[in-house]
Amino acid sequence: MRLVCRSCSFSPSSHSPVSFSSLTRCPGYENCDWISFERNWKAWYQTFHEFPFPVELHVPCRDPLEHLMSRCNHMNYSLNCTADEPTLRRQVRKCTIDAGGGNRFDHQLTEQFATRCFDALAIDEYVEFMATKMRPRRWQVDLVHRTTNKPRNKTGECIWDDANAEVRDKVLQIVTEIDDSVGFCNMCIGSENDLLRGMTGG
Repeated sequence: MRLVCRSCSFSPSSHSPVSFSSLTRCPGYENCDWISFERNWKAWYQTFHEFPFPVELHVPCRDPLEHLMSRCNHMNYSLNCTADEPTLRRQVRKCTIDAGGGNRFDHQLTEQFATRCFDALAIDEYVEFMATKMRPRRWQVDLVHRTTNKPRNKTGECIWDDANAEVRDKVLQIVTEIDDSVGFCNMCIGSENDLLRGMTGG
């Protein structure tokens, strides 16, 4: 979880992000301009469904297979492309729903909040867009990139082999079935709800 907020941000002793539960116990957290929280989608509903101010969710969208392999890499896990379909499904779940606190997105969120999307790889454009929406910091600091995943060896990922085209299609089908964000992003990117429409090639 990463938090950008005027009244409650990072632990001054460890420089590590506060937990979502700690955020809601922090007086004045309602004054936050922007919160990033990569955990189960239910946390958003439980915390903000009766919020006194409008809440807009920004869903980062990536190519679903690239995102899956990145998450598998983060878990130090490799897909077995020779596995049968039930095993493939378990492998996909291991890198998605079973990792990182569960499913991070559910279509129910779109019924409760204004929900928009952006290309997760267009970080500079997203920062530029948000700079027009957020209040300037009183004290400007240099942003420091913090790597959260090790470099991928894409040539060692069997899913990209030409001989595994059917496996690739099956894995994409499985990811789409179990991860609501894939279908949402397919409909959202390039639409009027795409935050960066016109700013990127999407």
